[in-house]
Amino acid sequence: MRRHEPDVASFLQGILFVGIGLTYLVAAVVHQRVDPLWVLPTLLIGVGVAYLAGALVRRFMDR
Repeated sequence: MRRHEPDVASFLQGILFVGIGLTYLVAAVVHQRVDPLWVLPTLLIGVGVAYLAGALVRRFMDR
């Protein structure tokens, strides 16, 4: 099996989704409410940052 370059965007998206899941889990355990109006914008901004970081890393790796 050949080694491949890590995909930074996918890694950051995974971290973002795990973070959102943990936020809901912790909120349920401590009986707090997570405002869903903040979740979607946070998710979209995080995905955008992940793609931007992936593009920048790929650009600097190609040099």
